[in-house]
Amino acid sequence: MSGEGDMVENETVNKAMHDEEKQKVDRLSILPNCILIYIMTFMTTKEAVQTCILSKRWINLWKYVPTLTASNTHFQMDHVFKNFVQNVLFHRDDSIPLYNVDIEHKRYLHSQLLGSVVQYAVSHGVEKLRIDVHIRGYIGKILMFHYSIFSCHSLKYLNISLLASMGTIIFPPILDLPELIECRLREVVFSSCNHDGAKPFSGCKKLSTLVIDNCTLYNSDTLCVSGDAISNLTIHFDIVTYRICKVKVSAPNLKAFGYVGQLTSYTPQLFEHNLDFLEEARIEIIGYEISSNVGKIFKGWLKRLSGVKSLTLSLGAIEALGLIPNLANTEPIRFGNLMSLIVKKLAALPVPNEVLEYLLKDSPHVDEATITDEYLLSCAVFFNACGKLLTVLDWFEAILDVFNCIAVVHFVENQFCFAVSLTEMADSRANGLCCCHRKSYQNHRCPLIGASSFSKAMRHRPQMLHAHGHRRRRLTESAAWSCVQQPETKKRQSAGAL
Repeated sequence: MSGEGDMVENETVNKAMHDEEKQKVDRLSILPNCILIYIMTFMTTKEAVQTCILSKRWINLWKYVPTLTASNTHFQMDHVFKNFVQNVLFHRDDSIPLYNVDIEHKRYLHSQLLGSVVQYAVSHGVEKLRIDVHIRGYIGKILMFHYSIFSCHSLKYLNISLLASMGTIIFPPILDLPELIECRLREVVFSSCNHDGAKPFSGCKKLSTLVIDNCTLYNSDTLCVSGDAISNLTIHFDIVTYRICKVKVSAPNLKAFGYVGQLTSYTPQLFEHNLDFLEEARIEIIGYEISSNVGKIFKGWLKRLSGVKSLTLSLGAIEALGLIPNLANTEPIRFGNLMSLIVKKLAALPVPNEVLEYLLKDSPHVDEATITDEYLLSCAVFFNACGKLLTVLDWFEAILDVFNCIAVVHFVENQFCFAVSLTEMADSRANGLCCCHRKSYQNHRCPLIGASSFSKAMRHRPQMLHAHGHRRRRLTESAAWSCVQQPETKKRQSAGAL
């Protein structure tokens, strides 16, 4: 009897397992089309089309997916990418909205194809648009980016990164995007129709997050960023760009602010109002003019930020403030709400103690500053003779064997770079390299090299090198970086320890 009972029990278990396996298969096959389409929204468009081939019932489901995500990295040839995108737009169900569009092309995409994608997206109620492409246009021409996207009342998230190889891409004077919540723009050009400055975001009443990365101006010299709803603002300019584009910010409800750029005596006051609701500020000065006026300008910035709770400054920002004569006896800045002061620098470079004492003099909630030693601060980019981008580390590693002396000046036509070894200048094993863009930058100094270190390096007689293997590299930005053993974070007292 027990044997028969075991057999019956085994058959029951096997049947249950068989039913369970069958049920697992059926769970996917019996899913309604709406669920399958929803799952496909998390795929790239190419993956969605490939998935639909697996079942006859699914063969046309990709036509109803309300997203378009395509990258040239998923295709071997550019013309295959182009044909795929065009076929998707032509064959998808025209009655279905297209809420999310994400186009990425790291080589060169013709502006006609991009215009077709933008026009289709706008006509189908796009809400989220991301475009990261290199545009191929016509030499010397001004390429007007498809204006329909800037009057799209359904758009909520906009992320555009453009690089034109044979022209300039111009944005309209005003972006009529009343529903826009988040905007990230990189390498774009703003325009203005009057002499009051460019005001592209005046029509974005709901805009709360704004990132401006290396953007420039056309027919204007000032970019005005204004909006009562803006709560998170990040501005990034390299040294060359900032000489062209000045910024004025009017965002009284700002809570988080980030800035990377140059500081000169021509730099205006950045903020029109005190930022009473500011919680976090991060300021990195990547180059500044050596003058007391520059320090006073930066002090004016900090007065507008005096209500901040967390403040992060680069060593360049600290040194710029230290240019003010007799700083300790000037009127202090009251940081009444400040809970954290962080200074980011390269290892082995000293932080001016008197500047930290000044910043903490009237800060009742902070007794010490956090000093963060970083491995790499600057992310400047260089180009080779073919126009290919080279990262700092690539360029640094390529010339380590060439720049093997205390001080080197290497001339390339009217451009030059000045290289120094920090081994002889600071109590550290670190090696550093400071590169200047043109001779006109002789009265400017990169903040990553301390004042005493820079002066000591300049006393050494430069040694001329014939680096024929590296003469083809054309420097286009000012930059400085340092190679250190290990990054570390240290807390130091505001007095005595530094």
